[in-house]
Amino acid sequence: MKKTFSLMKALKVGLASLALAGTCLMGSTASAQQYVSTRGTQIVDPSGNPLFFNGTNLGNWLVWEGYMMMDDSNYRTHGQFFAGLQKAVDGDLSKAVAFERVWRENYVTQKTIDELQSRGYNSIRVPFNYRLIWDIYNNKPNADAFTHLDRLVSYCRGKGIYLLLDMHGAPGFQNPGDHSDNNLSNKDHPQWTVQWLNGTYDGGAVGANVAMTAQIWKYIADHYKNEPVIWGYDIVNEPQTNISDTLWYAYKKIIEQIRQADGNHIVVVEGDNWGGYMDMFTNYSRPPLDPKVVLETHHYVFSDWNSDAWNNISQLYGRATIAKNLNVPIILGEFGEEQDPYLAEIRRVAIDAQYRGIFSWSFKKVSKDRTLWSIKPDSNTREGRAFIALRNAINWGTTLSAASGGQSTYTDLINFATYAVRNGDPKLVWGQSFYDNTSAKISSAPTPSGISGISGTYAIISKSSANAGYPIALEVRGGWNYNGAPIQQWGWEGLAWQKWNIIPLGGDVYKIINVYTNKALDLKGGNTWDGGGIQTWDDAGVANQQWKIQRNSAGNAYTIKSVVKNASQSEIAIDVPGGTNLNGKDLQVWTFYANNVNQEWELRKQ
Repeated sequence: MKKTFSLMKALKVGLASLALAGTCLMGSTASAQQYVSTRGTQIVDPSGNPLFFNGTNLGNWLVWEGYMMMDDSNYRTHGQFFAGLQKAVDGDLSKAVAFERVWRENYVTQKTIDELQSRGYNSIRVPFNYRLIWDIYNNKPNADAFTHLDRLVSYCRGKGIYLLLDMHGAPGFQNPGDHSDNNLSNKDHPQWTVQWLNGTYDGGAVGANVAMTAQIWKYIADHYKNEPVIWGYDIVNEPQTNISDTLWYAYKKIIEQIRQADGNHIVVVEGDNWGGYMDMFTNYSRPPLDPKVVLETHHYVFSDWNSDAWNNISQLYGRATIAKNLNVPIILGEFGEEQDPYLAEIRRVAIDAQYRGIFSWSFKKVSKDRTLWSIKPDSNTREGRAFIALRNAINWGTTLSAASGGQSTYTDLINFATYAVRNGDPKLVWGQSFYDNTSAKISSAPTPSGISGISGTYAIISKSSANAGYPIALEVRGGWNYNGAPIQQWGWEGLAWQKWNIIPLGGDVYKIINVYTNKALDLKGGNTWDGGGIQTWDDAGVANQQWKIQRNSAGNAYTIKSVVKNASQSEIAIDVPGGTNLNGKDLQVWTFYANNVNQEWELRKQ
C-alpha cells in the first residue's frame, strides 16, 4: 500500500514450451524463446505476440503491512509487527516464527491462484523483503530462501500466469515507508532514514547497501534464470531517494550483476519519488538501462472528490511518453486505495496511454474493503477472537493471554493463520466493486477504453478536455426532451443524458441515440458549413442522423464524422470550438482534419 501517487476471459498466453517442460526448469538449459521479452514499447510472449498484463499484487503475504494487519493507520513495519507478535506469545521466538510460516503457507495457496486465473488475471507481482532471501547476520543466503517463491511458481505453472518478483524492502531502506520495513522511520516519513544509497555516487562508488542488493539479485537471478513462469525482476519498490541520478547509477550496477547470472529475464526499474518521477531515465540523453528493461510507475491520489485528483491521474500520460521516447515498455505496478470512480479512471488512463500492464493493490487484506478479498476476523469464533486479541496485545504491549483475559491461546492464533486467511474460507468477503474498477477486462493487447467493436451504451468524452483535469462529456443540454435540443459539453457526472446508445448500421456507420431522451444525434438542419450545429431529433433514419465512427491515425481515440459531406465534398466532424474546456459550450461540426484533438473522442463503455 502506499503513498502519493470482467476480463472477458483470461488472456491466452503462448506457453507451449512449458507444457513440454512439465517439471521445474530451474538448473536446466532453456531456449531464449521460452521467456517473456520486450520489443520496442511492447512486452511479448515466448512466441513474440504482444502481452498485456492484467495483474494484481500479493500484498501482505511475504511482507506484512501494519495497516492491513491492524486495521488502523499507525506506522508499523513487518519487523515491528513481528516483534509485537513475539511479545504477545510470551517472548517465544519459535512460536512467532511458526505463526509467520503458517500464515505464508495458507495466505496464498493453489486455490488462490486458480481463483485469480478464473477471474482473468494473467500476472502477479510478488512483494518480498530482502531478508526472506538473505541472512543478514551471517551475510549469506537463507537455507529456505526460495521455499515460498518456489511453491508459488509451481502453483502458476501451466496456468497462464506470469510472476514479477518485487524487492519491496531493500538493505538500508529505499524509502521511509513501513512497507520497506524501515524501522528507523515513523508516520512522518523522515527522509534521513533512507540509507539505501549511502556510499553510492553517480558514476563513482557503490555503497554497501546497493552492493548487497546487487548480490542478492544475482543470487535470485541464478536460481530462476531458467524459469519461464517468472517474467521479470522488479529491482526495488518505490524508491524515495531525492538523488535520482545516483538511483539511476545504482540500477545500472545492479543490472550488471543480474546479467552475470541471467540474460533471459526482463529487469524492471521504478521511478524515484515513490515510483512517480520518471525523468531520471531520459535526463542527459541516457539510453535504456538494458536491452530488456521495463519502466514501472505507481499511482495513488488518495482522492477526496476534487478536480486536483482527476488532474493528478493525467500524469500517467507523461510517464508513458518518457517510456515511448526511450522505446521501452511501461507498466503500472500498483494502484488502489481509492474510491471507485478514481480507480476506474486510473485504469482507463493507463490502458489509453498504452501501459503494458496494470497491477491492483492488493489481492487480499485483513479487515479492509479496498481489495479483492477481505479477511474478516470473526469475534464469534475462537480463532477470530484470538487475532483481535493479538492486535490488542500489540497495541497495549502485553501478551495474548492478558489481552484476552485468558480466553485466547496460541493454538487459536495458529488456527486463524491456518484457516481464516485461506481462499475458500466462507467468511472471506469478495470485493466485486474493487475488481470491477481495477481489472482490465480485455482479451488482447489494449485498445482505447478497452473497446473492440462498437455497440452498446457509451459516454463520449472529449480528448481536448484532458487539460481540464477531469473528463468532459458530450451531452443533451439539461436533458431537454424536445426536437432541436442543443448538444453541449459538460463535466462527466454519469447522468443519463450524457450516455448514448451507439447502434451499428453497417461498416463504420452508426446512429447515436441519447439514453435519456431516446432521440437521435442529428446534424442541425443538414447544414454542413464550418460551425454548423448538432442537436437531437426524433429517430428518422435519415442521413443527417448517420455518423461514421473511426479510429484516429494514432489509434488512441475516435473521430465522429457525418455521412453528409460539405459543398466541397470534404468530411465534417463533431468538433469542440477552439478546444475549450468550458462547461456548457455548444458543440459544432467542422471540416475534418486528421490528428486534430478538437475532433477526437474517447468512447467509454457504460
